[in-house]
Amino acid sequence: TNTNDADCDGVPASMDCDDSDPAVVSTNTNDADCDGVPSGIDCDDNDPGVVSTNTNDADCDGVPAAMDCDDTNAAVGSNANDMDCDGVPSSVDCDDNDPDVISTNTNDMDCDGVPATTDCNDNNASITTQPGDACNDDNPNTFGDVIQPDCSCSGVSAVYNTCARVNSSNDDAEERSSGSVSLTSSDLELTYDGGNQVIGMRFTGLNIPQGATIAEAHIQFTVDEARNDNPCNLTISAQASDNAPAFSSSSNNISNRPKANATVAWQPPQWVSVRDAGSAQQTPDIASIIQEVVSRSGYTAGSAIVVIIDGVGRRTAESYNGSSSSAPQLCVEYSLVPPDCPALSANIGDPCNDGDNTTVNDVVGANCICAGTPTACTGWGDADGDGVCSNEDCDDNDPAIITGDNDGDGVCSDVDCNDADPTIAYQPGDPCEDGDPTTFGETIQADCTCAGGGSSPTLSCSQISNGNDDAEESWYGSVSLSNSDLELVYDGFRGNQTIGLRFNGHNIPAGAAIANAYIQFTVDETRNDNPCLLTIYGEDSNNAAAFANSSSNISSRSRTTATVNWQPPAWQSVGSAGLDQQTPDISAIIQEIVNKSGYASSSSIVILIDGTGRRVAKSFNSSSSEAPELCVEYFGASSLSAPAGVATEGSAREEFSQPFQAGTEEAHPDEIGAIRVYPNPGSQELWVEFTSTVEGKVQLQARNINGQLVISEVHEIRPGSNTIAMEGLQLPGGIYFLQLFAGQTIQSAKFIIQKE
Repeated sequence: TNTNDADCDGVPASMDCDDSDPAVVSTNTNDADCDGVPSGIDCDDNDPGVVSTNTNDADCDGVPAAMDCDDTNAAVGSNANDMDCDGVPSSVDCDDNDPDVISTNTNDMDCDGVPATTDCNDNNASITTQPGDACNDDNPNTFGDVIQPDCSCSGVSAVYNTCARVNSSNDDAEERSSGSVSLTSSDLELTYDGGNQVIGMRFTGLNIPQGATIAEAHIQFTVDEARNDNPCNLTISAQASDNAPAFSSSSNNISNRPKANATVAWQPPQWVSVRDAGSAQQTPDIASIIQEVVSRSGYTAGSAIVVIIDGVGRRTAESYNGSSSSAPQLCVEYSLVPPDCPALSANIGDPCNDGDNTTVNDVVGANCICAGTPTACTGWGDADGDGVCSNEDCDDNDPAIITGDNDGDGVCSDVDCNDADPTIAYQPGDPCEDGDPTTFGETIQADCTCAGGGSSPTLSCSQISNGNDDAEESWYGSVSLSNSDLELVYDGFRGNQTIGLRFNGHNIPAGAAIANAYIQFTVDETRNDNPCLLTIYGEDSNNAAAFANSSSNISSRSRTTATVNWQPPAWQSVGSAGLDQQTPDISAIIQEIVNKSGYASSSSIVILIDGTGRRVAKSFNSSSSEAPELCVEYFGASSLSAPAGVATEGSAREEFSQPFQAGTEEAHPDEIGAIRVYPNPGSQELWVEFTSTVEGKVQLQARNINGQLVISEVHEIRPGSNTIAMEGLQLPGGIYFLQLFAGQTIQSAKFIIQKE
């Protein structure tokens, strides 16, 4: 009925694409957008504006198949604006009818196929030359002519000239008939001088390449005397040597040299005027002689050439000793056979290097291009040459690393603890913190757990405790045990002394690993004699004896192999006991002693100091509380409770006098409380927070995982809460051990430096 089918075309109104036109019988079930194109072929059945079909536009890109450059690829447009369908628009294509021509008038103005950057004339299509093209410079004396960067044509000279003059007294010589050789004659008699001589001349610096073709060669002489003995019949030859040595005065040093086969005869005309150096004084062409030498397989451009002359008669020439500027001169003209490829200085088929380490069997091709056979990595690259292509190599700069990196965090898959998560980049061996304050030096283990730390270093300090344990020995061997100070080392009455210091009760176990050691002095006088250059030794003993006032009792003791040099700065204030009064690290000396067979923790250790200059320190006799003190940090077996004089990590007290005292006469059990380091991990700035019961100074020290001292500072503290800022740190990433010393209290903590 017309109530449900207004145009009475048999299609219900709910489905009819146009219920007012009986000619339209398409329905929205077979033409969703009602554009008259059936759904089965409509390129877009949801857009009535798209009426193209897949029968005339297979890729449905809106470009009819008849015009589409590629009707299977919607990204490729119409031939209406790209006639040859080469991807270059008609407006800029140099030839829009040839798909092989893809140059454009934006990078090739004259469309001659030569890019503007190399075209010698980009405004003239008839000029297609570019640098590197072969050409002819019309010069017969050049070869390998090519277009130069300035678009001129030039080649390499084919003919070379070189000259070298005798330039040493040992390079021209005369050998008499008796065999005696003269190297210093003021002239060269060719050859008669009371007898017929053999003349030798050696020429260096010619730089003629091996195998060069010798075109012409001659020796130019200068007249020294006009004495002519005739007939003068001379024979010229060369030494058969790859690199002829200089002459010597040994008997027959010239005539005994092996001669080449080629010879040249010379009958020089009369030499009539001294100083003449013309054609009459010039040998005939001796190219054959020089050719035989430079053709030798062992000859090089740097080789020396010796020419020998013998015969009868006399002509007298200048020698090097007579006039170095007029000494014999050899001049040679030679040519080189041009290679097939002058730019490469190589022939076709020669091995070469194409600069790509991913190719093999590189050779010069017929086109004079060096190229090799591609491998699987060609195109990808292999910077470290390990055979793993750069797109797969975790570290293409390290040939030892041939694994991948799946999460791209820079840690290779074979060691990354989680190679699927780029935020987890740690690997076995990286430093870490296991949360246990009693361990030090933890690292990521093979199973990616944090463990493996050892005990923190133990600190032991021992102060001189007896008047016989610090002593001075004068330059003449007299030993003093009771001085009120220690001159290190100059004393106006005793000269440069040797100082001996003996330390007891340190309890360092045999074989302990010494991380750090130093001696702390206190200033007694501010007399500084400079330069002050001191050398520190240990006594090579497993239990050093006390000093005695017998002659040379200190200097006669055997010394350790290990030594440490010390140049202390000026000591400015009496009573000072800071870093300026502290020796450098002497751990190598202590290590050598505790490693000795027979050494025990109860053994005494003696330190010896000698040198020049003066710094004056307190001795035991002047102030027992300020006597020299040896402090040692070590790793090694220890009992559950620390022995007297040893501090362990955490809050601890020591039975010795620390160099940095709080402002009280007696030690307090809790001079400083537990310390906190934050942020931890940190990078360039850290803060150390703690409480103190006293006012005075605190020493802050930090050591790396190897026990090396990296920070040593002194700070003022006050009762109550204290914060020390460590700013501008330039420490490598890793774990560090921090200690604060105040009075007889030591507090310890660990911190981590983390680098991006």
